[in-house]
Amino acid sequence: MCRYSQLRQTAPALPHLSGRKYLTTETIPAAQYTGNKRALPNPMDYGSRSWLVRGGYRFTPRHYLGGIFENTRQRYDIRDMAFEQYWNPKTRIASGKSQGVYRFGENIDNGQTIQRGLTDQWSYIGLGYSRLRYFDEHHRKTRNGLEYRYDNPDKNTFVDQAKISLDRQNITLDTLRSDVNCSVYPAVDKNCRPGTDKPWSFYESERSIYGEKHNALNLEAEKKLSFAHTSHKLHLNAGFDRFQSKLDRKDFYALNSQQDVVYVNDQADGSKSNPYIYRLENPRVEKFNLCRYNNFVGVSSCHSRIINGHSYHIGLRDHMSLGKYVDWGVGARYDYHKMTTDDSWTASGTFRNGSWNSGFVFKPNSNLSFLHRISSGFRVPSFQELFGYRVSGFEKGINDKAHYVGKFKPEKALNNEFGVHVKGGFGHLEASYFRNRYKGLIGLTHIDPNVAGLTNAEKARGYRNMYNATTDGINIVGKVDWHGITDKLPEGLYSTVAYNHVKLKKASLTKDYFVHSCGMLFDAIQPSRYVLGLGYDAPSGKWGVNGMMTYSKAKNPNELQTVCKTGYLVHNESATKKATKPWYVFDVSGYVNLKDKMTLRAGIYNLANRRYSQWENVRQSAMGAVNQQTKVENYARYAAPGRNVTVSMEMKF
Repeated sequence: MCRYSQLRQTAPALPHLSGRKYLTTETIPAAQYTGNKRALPNPMDYGSRSWLVRGGYRFTPRHYLGGIFENTRQRYDIRDMAFEQYWNPKTRIASGKSQGVYRFGENIDNGQTIQRGLTDQWSYIGLGYSRLRYFDEHHRKTRNGLEYRYDNPDKNTFVDQAKISLDRQNITLDTLRSDVNCSVYPAVDKNCRPGTDKPWSFYESERSIYGEKHNALNLEAEKKLSFAHTSHKLHLNAGFDRFQSKLDRKDFYALNSQQDVVYVNDQADGSKSNPYIYRLENPRVEKFNLCRYNNFVGVSSCHSRIINGHSYHIGLRDHMSLGKYVDWGVGARYDYHKMTTDDSWTASGTFRNGSWNSGFVFKPNSNLSFLHRISSGFRVPSFQELFGYRVSGFEKGINDKAHYVGKFKPEKALNNEFGVHVKGGFGHLEASYFRNRYKGLIGLTHIDPNVAGLTNAEKARGYRNMYNATTDGINIVGKVDWHGITDKLPEGLYSTVAYNHVKLKKASLTKDYFVHSCGMLFDAIQPSRYVLGLGYDAPSGKWGVNGMMTYSKAKNPNELQTVCKTGYLVHNESATKKATKPWYVFDVSGYVNLKDKMTLRAGIYNLANRRYSQWENVRQSAMGAVNQQTKVENYARYAAPGRNVTVSMEMKF
């Protein structure tokens, strides 16, 4: 290993390498620990500001004109504490271009750098600085709208109620990733930037801004009719929406404090007796623009991704009462979506969908009813799916025959439910069984290269309708009025019960020629959960209190297993290394009505201060999760909050 010393009258002597201490052991609080074994969640600075104004004028008892104005801002500023603050041996070995330039020989980290390629140039990151990574997410939604309402209490026209609304909505999701290497370890400074006074300091920024604009017109109308011992409530809904989805990549650059190394003694050999002697000149901060334009695609492309479109729909529903024993609601709807783009590598398409629903209730007496609900649904491709999978380094005009442009059908769903509802002086209880069938769910896959009749582009990696699946489950909700059961118990005393269970029945691929892909994961299915409550509401309505116990079963590991095909190889894959265990928690809450329009609410949650993890949190590490957190070694970071108290004041005007 060669040693360097800064130019001075006498070159300083450095201790022998074997006598230097490169690795140190620190004892720090758990909240300051960084790395994959971190047990605490990432610290987050959260802020929310919103306002909503709705007002109008009623010209006559039948006609009203009003407006609505909404502005919501949310801020999630997170430090990624799984990103090690220090350079460990594995991190250093990963760079074969590491080198040392030491200042006065007092600390090896002051001069040693990790060399990193940025575009066609090199940056040098000093080992003496803390390694910091931050994710700042800022969400904003604005809405401006006009609304006209017509009400006919006499019900002597062709419509009883009608509403026409015109809305303009803008939604922005602004995500910034910043890597900061300019505060001397162990200091933490998010706002520091490289400077000539901090040699080899480094900063990298990457911002993605996703926005949606909607201009929507909606019409709703209702009419009640009665004839032949039946009553009907007709509801008409129609609408039009012109929209634009846009993804911009901005602030994708790096800053690096660099200096030129000018060697003084050309005859040096790097030995202790004849070291390299140099001087540092031209201190400066280099800026590297990491965006790539022209015809480049992939993560480094900073072209705007724009998809324009419009949609319209019309639907009619009739809720009927067919005598004393039967209620029936039936409806149908037609939807039209058209997406267009100027990008030849982005999918476009027209999607026409019909959907329907039916809800049938049979009431043999006033305390018992049987129900059946069935409905169909659909989902058109998302912005990400239309944009498609991009191979970093590909160029339009050169790699056109290797890029797949999606050809989609809407995802389809059929939901079927059977239930029974019991009510009386004791309260009410509803239990239902449901089965949901999904067809053509979209996923990321290749097509077997040996399949005939398809071009290379049609076989390339991309989003396709590739999954069919069926789930079923049970849902129970109820409330017991204890005073209705016996007068010995006070009026207002009640209990609540809820149970939900969903499981996967069947899953398959739509085609058997999909390769380099995995079967569908059902990590989104929540474990079965029981909720029991006991509460009291004062008959006067002035105050109330409620205690609740929630119990969750363990996450079923079978729902996290899938089969992956890589070429001719087939292997099992698990979505995550860990599934949650059973857990339970107790909560207590209450309220007091101070005045007619003012309510004070308070609650103590996780009363027993139990340590547990909910699957919806651990799922962040699952293979199918959006923004998956990888290389997780300690799942304690996903633990739910301990005992916490909330107090709020609610005012209604």
